[in-house]
Amino acid sequence: MASPTTPRQSPLHRLSTFKDRPSSTPPSSPLSSYASDPIFSVFLSPDFNSTSFSSAALSTGSSIARAEKLQHAIRNLETQLRSQVLSHHTHLLSQLSNLHQADSSLSHLRASLSTLQSSLLRLRSEISEPNKVA
Repeated sequence: MASPTTPRQSPLHRLSTFKDRPSSTPPSSPLSSYASDPIFSVFLSPDFNSTSFSSAALSTGSSIARAEKLQHAIRNLETQLRSQVLSHHTHLLSQLSNLHQADSSLSHLRASLSTLQSSLLRLRSEISEPNKVA
């Protein structure tokens, strides 16, 4: 068991893809630069349409420059995602455990419900059978 004074590191910290890397966006608002960008702001809207986004992204300026800008944005978003996973991994693992427990409980509940429905059908049959004979 780990000493209370020594912070435990997640196995994720040992993976090279999850190492903290410098980011070009400020940590306070990683998506703020995308909100003011004429192309990426469309991506952040609730009614985002991938077809119109792709069309708008590729129709303005050089296709190569636009593709590079999109690749840079993808790398930036991946970095932000890694950062969020690292900073919240304990909570995420806890939620995963809770989901597993809920799934297990639901499986037991489904089995019990199936048994109850079978018993109810049998009981209805037993109650209605004497009435059918008479």
